[in-house]
Amino acid sequence: MDASGKIVDRGLRSFADSDEGDVQQSVIVELAAPAVGKPRTYESRLSPVERLRPVERLSPADMAVTKPDRKPNKPVALTEHGVQLDALEEQLSAIVNDDLVRLNAAEAFVVNVNPDQLRAICALGLVGTIRPNRVHSVGNVG
Repeated sequence: MDASGKIVDRGLRSFADSDEGDVQQSVIVELAAPAVGKPRTYESRLSPVERLRPVERLSPADMAVTKPDRKPNKPVALTEHGVQLDALEEQLSAIVNDDLVRLNAAEAFVVNVNPDQLRAICALGLVGTIRPNRVHSVGNVG
């Protein structure tokens, strides 16, 4: 199985490879993190002419040109990761029948899965790392 890259715990990998269809385990499924590029600096947003002028002398009109093209007060996580997190939630819900807890700050979900469901989750493209859950609770299983 190709789950070894997504499942970091050896015991959880063994569970995924087992045939115990009625046994469930609680896991944390994290959203796949995109590659992080070099952050843009203020200098990189300036034109070559503006780089020669001291920053203090830039007019408000010049400053408006150097700002990134994004709506104010809208974090990047809401525009990029939020959509992916919603899509992953839909995919996970289809596999585990809506038995999940969303952890927005961690960009992850807590789900109770059997080995078949765990293998199906590993095949999802939006899934990053899968870890055993030792903290959060989904609720009663049964």
